[in-house]
Amino acid sequence: MAIKLPKYVSLRRSAYHYQRQIPSKLAHLTSYKFFTAPLRLKEGASELKLFEAADQATRDFDLYCKTLSNSDPSAFEDTEIDKLATRLLAQRGLSAGEFARVKTDASITRLEEQLGYQRQAYPEDYAAHAIPEIDDLSEKGLTGEALSVKEKVIERAYKALIKPRTKSNSQTLAGIWDEYLLSKGKDPKNTEVRKATRRWERFLAFVGDGYLVEDTQIALLDGLDEYVLQRRTDGVSEATIHRELADVVACINHGAQKRRLTWKLSRPKQRPHDPALRPVLTLEEQTRLVKYCLNPEEKHGAYAAIVLLGLLGGVIPTEISRISTKNIHLSGEHPYVAFLNKGKTEHRKRVVPIVLGVDTCRLWLESAVKWANETSSNNVGACIGSFVKKLTGNSSLSIYSLRHTFKMNATQAEVPVMAMNAIAGWTGGYSGSREMLAYGSAALEGTAQLEYLFKALVKVHKRLMENI
Repeated sequence: MAIKLPKYVSLRRSAYHYQRQIPSKLAHLTSYKFFTAPLRLKEGASELKLFEAADQATRDFDLYCKTLSNSDPSAFEDTEIDKLATRLLAQRGLSAGEFARVKTDASITRLEEQLGYQRQAYPEDYAAHAIPEIDDLSEKGLTGEALSVKEKVIERAYKALIKPRTKSNSQTLAGIWDEYLLSKGKDPKNTEVRKATRRWERFLAFVGDGYLVEDTQIALLDGLDEYVLQRRTDGVSEATIHRELADVVACINHGAQKRRLTWKLSRPKQRPHDPALRPVLTLEEQTRLVKYCLNPEEKHGAYAAIVLLGLLGGVIPTEISRISTKNIHLSGEHPYVAFLNKGKTEHRKRVVPIVLGVDTCRLWLESAVKWANETSSNNVGACIGSFVKKLTGNSSLSIYSLRHTFKMNATQAEVPVMAMNAIAGWTGGYSGSREMLAYGSAALEGTAQLEYLFKALVKVHKRLMENI
């Protein structure tokens, strides 16, 4: 059975490629009509791998369009300049550090010193041949004239060719945490970020501080193993340990990639274990809860809006606090709420159709967002958890039971996995909605993508809607 290809992806000579036309409003800024990128996947790759690669290519496309529409380097993060430089090198069949160790003849070097002129090629010569545009930047370097973003990319690519990977951008392990938080746009004062910072500091206690270089890999792997062993000794569950190390490993890999190191770490494998059962709501409990939330008392209005979003699309307290008024669209044929701010993963940027309780959301969602920003996510979770327990009479439930119940309902309704993941923000979701969200949440109004997700969510909650 042929697999479904993501939008803009085609198969050429047994390999997959991503090709997308440059927007007409930007076409005059480039000589290229299309943005093309190999996905580095061969025929026979899984559908999940294809959609993941296509999503990354979409982000690369957005970054390329950003370079066309904005030439101010201050508008770009340092990591974005690195990505553009890496792409430039890849287009020319090159990689970072390629000419860092060009062999030279010591006797000729001594002769050059005597004669006063060059008789052999050095790393800079090879790099200048590969990136000839660097010559045009020489005058700007002398005059002090500011470089455009395109020129910054050229400069970064040139330097990357001649800089040894093990010595580039040297940074201590303690120092890369702040760098990681900045790249992810995470607020160090945020409660969840502070928790992650404490986990990072706990990890450093096992591995010690030092410079992040090529030879650091073994020490880091040993530190991860020791961390896991100690946490197991402390009685911490396998799932919790694995979750604790998510930001730790992501931070290390971010620092390693930025410094063009050749390795990438993975979290230690979890030992086989019986995961704790996740409490979910029965159909009767869902019915009782939703019936109340469709017409709540004023004092519970904000609670009702949060419960509906949690049950409809697995929305959690931290996501509620990040909803922007401009991303609430409740007046069209297919009402929805979009989540565009950075979340736990890139996939958390998504759209949740509102197939139940539109009136409640119109009345109380903005109040719910205001409340979630005035208190902590833990307090929101505790209050909603108590609210759900009281209405259902089930003391084992929590606010996260709503998210687990959504997954159960979707699985039982045999909804396509990509649609289910796209609505809840899990990896492997339908990429169409995220592509549209790149243009703003209003871009989804009246689109086939929104209608597809809306119909999928109606199917998820069909039994519940029939009981209300």
